[in-house]
Amino acid sequence: MFPMPCTGGLKARAAMAGMSLSDYLLAEIKEIAERPTLRELRQRLHGRKQVSADEAADISSCDWLSQPILLIRARHGSVR
Repeated sequence: MFPMPCTGGLKARAAMAGMSLSDYLLAEIKEIAERPTLRELRQRLHGRKQVSADEAADISSCDWLSQPILLIRARHGSVR
């Protein structure tokens, strides 16, 4: 059995989610199982193209938040 402080916190989280403790734990386990492992993340990172600091600065200075909004407005004819 888990120590009482551990189960108490988990029971509270389950209750806040409107779930039984068993259902909550099963959902948490499924979520964890879907995440990549540290080894998988490292493999992905090693497989990516490296960029220079200047390229990274150019990418980060783009206004990423406005682009989807402009695209939506253009599709719906509401761009002024």
